[in-house]
Amino acid sequence: MNHNAAAFGHRTFSTVGNFTLLYYRAASVLHQATGQDIDKVYVELAHRVEAKLGNDTEDISAEKRHEHYTGSPQLQSAMTEVAIGVFRDHPLYYLLTIPVGLYRMLIQVSGPLLLPGIVWNLALVLGAAYGLWRIARETRWATVLFLALPCLYFLAGTLLVCTSCVDTRGRTMITPLLAVMAAYGVAHLLNRRRARSASPSRSADS
Repeated sequence: MNHNAAAFGHRTFSTVGNFTLLYYRAASVLHQATGQDIDKVYVELAHRVEAKLGNDTEDISAEKRHEHYTGSPQLQSAMTEVAIGVFRDHPLYYLLTIPVGLYRMLIQVSGPLLLPGIVWNLALVLGAAYGLWRIARETRWATVLFLALPCLYFLAGTLLVCTSCVDTRGRTMITPLLAVMAAYGVAHLLNRRRARSASPSRSADS
């Protein structure tokens, strides 16, 4: 807030959320919807922002977006309005980019451990989904809410502003919860297997 007061003349709390919403989320949607080169997309979005602010729109380049990291409330509002306008114009592409973001947050891996990492992450997500389903089957709704709501909050909050700039670091906050759900699912499968293997011996004893 002190920095903003010194740099922009107003004490306000700001983040790069507006920037990310526009130049990552909306830029991705517009790029996919129109097929434009991404630099041309950046130019168009920056042009729209500057036009909303009543500024000169001549000679705007893709680098202009770097001047929009943070600023006045008017700039942040303009970026949000332009981003929402893109989503309204291309709602289908907005929806189609969500699975891409989910994949990048929950599954995608880079580096030499690509295949083992993808298999591990996929197993974790599937195990968590199965574990949560088993908890719901037992009607333990307080546990379901405790585990699921934070996951939904962080997943939705991230995908709201970014799908192309995120990776599995974006799930850091919920990884312990996913692990708990997956552990419960694995424990249920193991217990069921033990029960089945024990049934013939009990029958033989009787």
